[in-house]
Amino acid sequence: MSGDPSKSPETVITNLQPLLPIVVQNEEPRVLDTDLAKRLGMNIPRRIRSDLIAPNQRELEAHCILEASTPNSGKAGRPAKVFYLNEQQALLICMFSRTEKAAAVSGLDRGKEGIDGYSAGD
Repeated sequence: MSGDPSKSPETVITNLQPLLPIVVQNEEPRVLDTDLAKRLGMNIPRRIRSDLIAPNQRELEAHCILEASTPNSGKAGRPAKVFYLNEQQALLICMFSRTEKAAAVSGLDRGKEGIDGYSAGD
């Protein structure tokens, strides 16, 4: 990355919070699966895991390791596994979702090839 402070990861993340919260893991921008599901208009965001991620896991992993974690919420019961998707994985999920909002979230309705927030050049 160049020395231009306007393109630092922190600046990108701060500027894009209203669009889609981006988390940097291992120096790569990623989005939480349920945040993407909400933007796609899914009624039950956690179902993105069983309805879209699990059945398409092999294809998603072809684009990068599928980053997962099991955060402890402090509540009783088994904690859920959450996924952090890179840009290619998030674009695939948008296509697999077939929701009315998928084109807008993916940027394809604006003639773009990528989700707002992943590239410092957006």
